[in-house]
Formats: sequence, C-alpha cells, structure tokens
Amino acid sequence: MMVVLLGATTLVLVAVAPWVLSAAAGGKNLKSPQKVEVDIIDDNFILRWNRSDESVGNVTFSFDYQKTGMDNWIKLSGCQNITSTKCNFSSLKLNVYEEIKLRIRAEKENTSSWYEVDSFTPFRKAQIGPPEVHLEAEDKAIVIHISPGTKDSVMWALDGLSFTYSLVIWKNSSGVENQLIFVL
Repeated sequence: MMVVLLGATTLVLVAVAPWVLSAAAGGKNLKSPQKVEVDIIDDNFILRWNRSDESVGNVTFSFDYQKTGMDNWIKLSGCQNITSTKCNFSSLKLNVYEEIKLRIRAEKENTSSWYEVDSFTPFRKAQIGPPEVHLEAEDKAIVIHISPGTKDSVMWALDGLSFTYSLVIWKNSSGVENQLIFVL
C-alpha cells in the first residue's frame, strides 16, 4: 500500500514558552530578587531587596500584596515596573492590624518566578520613630522642647499616649550624665 501526498501540505505547530525562546536566543532566565526586607517606622512603609544578577541590565521589579482571607493578589501601587531596589508603599491605606503577604518578581523580556515574603502584621513589625526635638538658647540655659513624632500617626493612634522616652544629657568630655524619663 502506498500513500501519495501530492499537493497536500502538512502544517505542524509547536507551542514554546517565551522563556525558552529567550534562552535559545542567548537570553538569560531571570532570577527572583533576594533578601527582601520590609521596614516600617511609624507610618513609613519601605521595601528593600537585592538583585539576584547585577549583570542583567534594564530589569524592573513589581510587587503584589494579598490580605488575609483573600485568594487573589493585588498590584502594589507605586511598586510596579520600578528600576531601583527600594520602594515606598506608605500611600497604601492598609489596616495596620491585618496580616498581609507580599511577593516580588524581576521583569525584562521575561519574568522571574515570584519571591514571597513571609506574611506579617504591620503593627507588630513597626518601630516607633524618634520624637521631635527642638533646642532653644535662653540666657545661660538651654530649653529643650520635645514632642512625639507620632502625634498624627495612624500606626500609633491607639498607643501614642503610652510611650515613655528616656533623655540622656551629658557635658562634653566630662562623663557626667543626667537622665530624665518622661511621658509625652
């Protein structure tokens, strides 16, 4: 039995993932960012991370976040397609008592896999910033005005009046110290 294929054309389609084409064309698979840190001081939320491969240029980074009980991820406003390794997401109005998760990836022609940050509650992770200090010379004395840097803070709205500060004053080179403890 003989099969004759005269005038017939066979079309073969092959599906290839974009990262395979990039790698075959001499491109590199992007690695996920590493050492992602969340720093929260008062109401300032800052993300910092390290690039996995400094030799790959023109890489951008994007973050998503997820609240507890949610299945979907939301793009973190202000932290999409950025070129630096630092992002401020203070403008995001989060419930500081609610646990959240973050994830980041590197992007160029292709994307890295997501790097997920351990979930955290902003209120538990936050640090209190220093109080505002204003010195005023008056005769032979120095008047020290101290006010909490947290007076308009959303983070410390419930706890702002319960902070205790310690102030240490010493004379240059004398080693003599005076310590005051006060509540603002």
